[in-house]
Amino acid sequence: MNDEMKLREDRQARLREAMQNLEPGHVRGRQMLLFPTRWERFKLAAVAAIRSEWFNVAIFLALVLGAVIWSARASLMLQ
Repeated sequence: MNDEMKLREDRQARLREAMQNLEPGHVRGRQMLLFPTRWERFKLAAVAAIRSEWFNVAIFLALVLGAVIWSARASLMLQ
C-alpha cells in the first residue's frame, strides 16, 4: 500500500514538473502529456532532435556538402 502511494505521488510530481516545462499558451496541456497524438509525439521528438548536438553537426555537414557541390558545378560550367 505504501509503495502504491509513493508511486502515485512520484507520478503526480513528474506530471507537475512536465506541466511547468510546457510552453506558455499550450492548449491541451495535461491531456497532451497523458495521451499525445501521433503528431504531438512527432513534434516532441523533433524538438528533442533539434536541441541535440548531433542535429547541429548534421546541418553543418549538409551546408559543407552543398558548398562543395555548388563549387564543383560552378567550376564545371566555366570549362
